[in-house]
Order: sequence, then C-alpha cells, then structure tokens
Amino acid sequence: MTIAVTGATGFIGSHLVEALLHRGNRVVCLIRKTSNLRWLRNLNLEFVYGDLRNGENLEQFVSEADQIFHLAGLTKARGETEYFAVNTLSTQRLLKVIEKVNPNLQRFVFLSSAAAAGPSPNSIPVRESDPVAPITSYGRSKAEAEKIVLSFSSKLPVTIIRPPAVYGPRDRDVYVYFKWTQRGVQVLIGKNRQLSLVFVKNLVQGTLAAAEHSAAIGEIFFITDDGIFTWEYLNELIARALGVRPICLHFSESLLNVMAVFAEAYGKIIRKPILLNREKIRDISQRYWICDNSKARQVLGFIPPHPTAKAIQETADWYRKHGWL
Repeated sequence: MTIAVTGATGFIGSHLVEALLHRGNRVVCLIRKTSNLRWLRNLNLEFVYGDLRNGENLEQFVSEADQIFHLAGLTKARGETEYFAVNTLSTQRLLKVIEKVNPNLQRFVFLSSAAAAGPSPNSIPVRESDPVAPITSYGRSKAEAEKIVLSFSSKLPVTIIRPPAVYGPRDRDVYVYFKWTQRGVQVLIGKNRQLSLVFVKNLVQGTLAAAEHSAAIGEIFFITDDGIFTWEYLNELIARALGVRPICLHFSESLLNVMAVFAEAYGKIIRKPILLNREKIRDISQRYWICDNSKARQVLGFIPPHPTAKAIQETADWYRKHGWL
C-alpha cells in the first residue's frame, strides 16, 4: 500500500512513518527544502518537495496514495491569522487537490487536537458528540479544519483523530517538565487540575486502527491513554522515572499572566512565537482538560498497549540516552 504523510518530520509524524514502514508500506512524505530530516534520514522513505501553503507539488504528492495522513500544522504561531493559514486553509487546499486527482482514495486521516473540542466545563470527560468550544487560536483553527474535513465526507472517506497532550521520545513540549524535574523543580498551577494524555506510540496505534476500520469513515475519535490524571500524579510519575525528589512551586494564574505580558512583548521584539503567552496560560490553567476514549474502544476495539507509568519511564530513559537530560 502507498501511504502519503504530511508532517512526517515532526515528533508524531516521525513515529507514524516508522510504524507504517514496519507494516511493509511504501511511504511518501511531503517535505520542504528547509525541513529538518533528523528523525527520517535512516528510513526507507520517499520524499516529494512541496508546500501546503502554496500548493506546490501537491498533485504529485497525493496522486498515487491509497491512504493519506495529514499531520502537518502549527502548534506555535504569532497570531490567529498564521494558525488559520496553516492549520485550516492548507487542509482545505490539500483536500481539494485530492478530490481533483485522487477521488478513489481509500482513506484521509486528519490529525486534529483535543484543543478543537476545548476543555470540559466539569469533571465529565468531553465526548466526540459534544459541541466544540475551543478557547485558543490554535484550537479554533483546528476546529475549523475539522469542519472542512467533514464537509468532504460525501466525496472522500475521511477520519479525524483528536489527541490530548502527547508525550514520548523526541517530544520537546512535555519534555520541559522532565527537564525541570531533573533539575529539582516542579511547577503547579492551582490544585487537582485534571488532564488526559496520550503516549505517542499509543496515538500512532490508535490512528492506524482508525485508518483501517470502515466504521471510522466520517467519524471523530479521541485517542488517549487510559485514565484521567492530575498534574500532581503526573509530576509524581516523572519524578519517579527520573529518580529524583524535586521541590514543588505553586504559581497563581494571575502571576503567570503578568509574566506572559512581558514574554509577549519580547516576542514582538524578536518577531518569533513565544510559548508563554496569555492564551497559553489560559489553556494550561483549565481545571478539566479531559476527554473520553470509549468511542475508540467500542468502534475500533482499540485499547492503548502502553500503560502510562511505563510510557513515562520509557520517555525519561530516551531523554537520558540521547543527552537531553
């Protein structure tokens, strides 16, 4: 089978293409000339040089594909316009090209985000059938992209995957928590905030299960690790995996917002996206970033193969082995 993948150079994409190759597929990746091939250099992949933002070589990229996994997108940007240009409009552009040159495609899988759904207003995990209520520019761009993907469902066999926070080897976002824990410091905002997580290898297996299952056509799935976690427990798992006893610093949302104002001002000076901004503080300060994975269990028969505690340990070991800690 020929599989086309966007976003293959990224954290999640690099794990996905490894799994696809392991299954004996021919894998074609859309990359830019400036792409960092760090995780792909030793893999038997084919590359098409192109750009989702202007449509360069998209017809060549999709023309022979049996399945297409669309993972490319921005998680950090300077503003809403940039998020929508890449996450929303590029998705629409790709689908239009597929409709034109590969209308018999077997499956189009779009990697969205739990941010498209938004946090839960209470302790009941969000389900796929709940109305979306994104609270960030990133989440809104993904929610609009989902609408576009579903608008093609009468023409193409589409499936949408919504992961929560993703962790694992090669990740640089959750890695920050490992790095500070190794240095002896952990941070908490408020108390007993709950979240869903997914280990990257669990996400890949769940995504592949959805791509192979006919009942997943036209559907959305949350793919998560089993269980709901508190930040306190997550910090405990990370500390245990690293064999350290860090001190815990408690920050208020108001203090972090003040810090974010200064960070945003600095970002404007250097003209680069800043991780710590007021929108990000609003995001991480939510009490219930939790979602329900029961639909994936019932429809796909998917059970996450990697328990969270062991996955956290595997992640910590990888960071150490590769000199990140």
